[in-house]
Amino acid sequence: MIGNIAWGGRALRIAVGITMLVLLLAGGAGAATITVNASGVADYTRIQDAVNAANTGDTINVQSGTYYENVNVNKQLILKGVDTGIGKPVVDAGGAGSAINISMHGVNLEGFNAINSSKTSNDAGINVNSNNNVISDNVASNNYFGILVKYSSNNTILGNILTNNGIFIYHGGGQYAIGGGGIRIIYPSVNNTLIDNNASSNQYFGIETRASSNNTLNGNIANFNKYYGIYLYSDGNNTLIGNTAVFNNYTFPSGAQRGTGIELENTGNNTLKDNNISGNILFGINLYGSNDNILINNTASNNRANIKLTSSTRNNIYNNFFSNINANANSGFTNPILGNNWNTTKLVGTNIAGGPHIGGNFWANPSGTGFSQICTDADRDGICDTNYALNSLNIDYLPLAVPDIKPPIVRIISPQNKPHNSTIIPLNVSADEAITIWNYSLNGGINVTFTPNTTITASQGANNLIVYAMDLAGNWNSSTVSFSVDSLAPIIIVASPQNIIYNAISIPLNVSANEAISTWRYSLNGALNVTFVPNTTITAVEGSNSVIVYANDTANNWNSSQVNFNVDTSVPVIILTGANPQIIEVGAVYIELGATVSDTNDAGLVATINSSAVNTNVVGTYYVTYDTVDPAGNHAIQVKRTVIVTAASTYNLSGYVFDNFGAGLEGAIVQNDSITVITELSGYYSITGLLNGTYNFSYSKAGFDTNYLEITIGGANVVNANKTIYDTTPPAIIKALANVSYAQTYINWTWTNPTDLDFNHVDIYVDFDPVISVDKAGFYNATGFTPNTQHTIHTRTVDNLGNVNATWKNHTATTASVPDTSAPASVTGLTNITYAQNYINWTWTDPADIDFDHVEVYLDGIQKPNVLAGVRYYNATVAPGTYTIGTRTVDTDGNINATMVTHTATTILPPIRFINGTVMDSVSKAVIPGMTVSTGSLSTTTNATGFYSLAVGSGSYDLTATFDIRYYTNSSITVSTVGNAVVVKDIELVKKPIGNITGSVTKSL
Repeated sequence: MIGNIAWGGRALRIAVGITMLVLLLAGGAGAATITVNASGVADYTRIQDAVNAANTGDTINVQSGTYYENVNVNKQLILKGVDTGIGKPVVDAGGAGSAINISMHGVNLEGFNAINSSKTSNDAGINVNSNNNVISDNVASNNYFGILVKYSSNNTILGNILTNNGIFIYHGGGQYAIGGGGIRIIYPSVNNTLIDNNASSNQYFGIETRASSNNTLNGNIANFNKYYGIYLYSDGNNTLIGNTAVFNNYTFPSGAQRGTGIELENTGNNTLKDNNISGNILFGINLYGSNDNILINNTASNNRANIKLTSSTRNNIYNNFFSNINANANSGFTNPILGNNWNTTKLVGTNIAGGPHIGGNFWANPSGTGFSQICTDADRDGICDTNYALNSLNIDYLPLAVPDIKPPIVRIISPQNKPHNSTIIPLNVSADEAITIWNYSLNGGINVTFTPNTTITASQGANNLIVYAMDLAGNWNSSTVSFSVDSLAPIIIVASPQNIIYNAISIPLNVSANEAISTWRYSLNGALNVTFVPNTTITAVEGSNSVIVYANDTANNWNSSQVNFNVDTSVPVIILTGANPQIIEVGAVYIELGATVSDTNDAGLVATINSSAVNTNVVGTYYVTYDTVDPAGNHAIQVKRTVIVTAASTYNLSGYVFDNFGAGLEGAIVQNDSITVITELSGYYSITGLLNGTYNFSYSKAGFDTNYLEITIGGANVVNANKTIYDTTPPAIIKALANVSYAQTYINWTWTNPTDLDFNHVDIYVDFDPVISVDKAGFYNATGFTPNTQHTIHTRTVDNLGNVNATWKNHTATTASVPDTSAPASVTGLTNITYAQNYINWTWTDPADIDFDHVEVYLDGIQKPNVLAGVRYYNATVAPGTYTIGTRTVDTDGNINATMVTHTATTILPPIRFINGTVMDSVSKAVIPGMTVSTGSLSTTTNATGFYSLAVGSGSYDLTATFDIRYYTNSSITVSTVGNAVVVKDIELVKKPIGNITGSVTKSL
């Protein structure tokens, strides 16, 4: 049953997933994501503002926080609550209207907490008035309805939690007001799906459908509600699968009680399957005026009445589990109840109690004395042998019985777990109860039905047998036995003795077989059989022997193996031939004298040298060891011959080593592969301890060639073994080759001679022409040259023996030139090609003179750094204005061209120019502060030093200076800023005369 419920849940979840995916894909292309956060760190702070701004298909992510608003989703959108760590976002309706109203089709609402709707029946935490929506993973509490679906179809409501919704007001005296609940589907709403919602602890009901059809409720929890867990009113064709409705209870102060798990009122053609309805204070399942419903696989226990029918007929009620303390309370009836079916036709299949057939219902109580728990089931088919009458009109003709789930105990008497020596084996079995079917499978083969007892045909080797048995209740069990069949005699392997000759009479008897052996026996040389345990020893006789080994395996198969062998215990004797000890001299050839062997049983044995280390080149005593072994492995006693090598006579070799000139050469090396000596000051050398023979010596020294001498020692000392070697090393090259003086017709070179003692002279070549051999003078003066010409001296050193150093030491020098007094030509093409406000760049063409060296540059008469030949430009960094460059050319001898080539250029002038100057007394030249200097449209006042500055454009201006009554106003002075960034113009004013004028004024008559 659990498996069926889980399967059904997966199917519905897959359908929901596909629906959600279709909705998401429908608005996915080009859709935007909008964020909402009540604190303001998002696109919007109000959800409704985000909805108003969104386009169809957009996603609105609402972050944790409380939103005091009524949200109307009037567009096809995805609204997701994002828990940022403080819980789902809360939409608080504030007691007015619905928290969230979905008025557009195809909306996906996920992850919100909707609270505080108005307490009227038109409002809810989540109010759905449209089709094809997905409402998932939301919480709704403290509303009139948690979720209200009205005039809406094809909605999916998945995984929501709905608690403490509805109203309940008790006025006393049996008067109260009640309404609302977890989820309500009403007027008419069809094809809606409710999956895995938890609608518990609400004031009126958990889930209600009213005047709606073809809705599916799967896996929902509706517990602890006051009136109903799940309530269907005036509905049809709804499906309730795998729901839980327990402990829906309320007791009024008056003692009246309410609380039903699932109630169907005036409904028909609904299916209730796999639901759990327990612990409700009134009814588990209540059918009121409801017909043609199917109730199957439900569990109803410990309700006041597990199932009650009022004016309800043609309902199919079977394979349910009803359990109550009072068996009579398993069902209740009001009004005539006609034609309800309390069982289906008997079908093979596992029923709700675990029995092998499906029929009616299981009627139980917790004490174990319910009708189904104590009824007789003689044929163990899981169906009681008598009917169960609820009343005269409602009878369960196939009430379920407690299933016989105990399997039979199967015993295999034969074959047993041991080897068998025949493939035809009895199959004898038994069981602890009556068996209806016996099957067996041999070695993984198909099942074979049999009647005990019979025989089976096994295979050679290992076998595995499984015997199956089914009892009257259809319970199967099995038993397994593993055994082996061995009808083949064992194969005996005799590792010892083998068909060889042994040199002892005590011989190992080592045997094995290809399988387990229960008994081993042997017979030696025809004697009685002896039982033994491998591995052991046998005592043979000198000469020929024969042993037969017998083996009996665990299946009682016998076999034998025979081995013939010989025993020879006679030891051979070694006799030396020739002298012992054998004496020879160092250097002589050692000749082995040999030995002979005698043996009683074997002829032709040969003594071999087992150890020999005779070295005739070293004086000493040596031993030669002889050994032999016969075919039986008998070793002779080893015999040793002593060989004594005595010392031989030695001789001396001496002579001199000479150089090229016949003088004795000290430090020369005389050597061969094993001997090395060094000549003395006189060139003498001596070698002692030489044996007779021929020797090859080499004679060498660093800087000399190597020579060779073959010497034969023939019983006497050898003297005057003299040899001459020749010096082949040239002297080093000269150093510090340079010319210290020169003129127009000669060059004088000097150098430092090498320090080689045998240095003789220097070969001189000038311009590769051989000139002279210079001894140790250390200089050479080459003459006959023309002015300003280049010449190269080439030198090689030579020693007294004529060894020439192959390395040339060279030096190149130039004769003096005729003095140059001609200045180079002037530069040409002097012009400025680029300029700006802060620089002018002039370029020119250098003169063609070969000895031209640089250009002297003057800017407005001030000399600047020289410009080397080949540079051909000068960049002057200046203030805005006009400047003149002057150039003079200079050659490598310092000859200066007196002609100054000039060019005047102006920088790019700024748009703002300045007229600066000082206003002063024309006579005393004292500065005049506070004067007004004006161009007519622009004026300024002189500072304390009489200075003025006017910022003007490019043009011509008339300046006047006024304001001081002590001076006459000057006449206009015309100043032009065209081509100038700054123009300095001082203004001199004429002071008015001061003093007294005396005289008299007369009146003319």
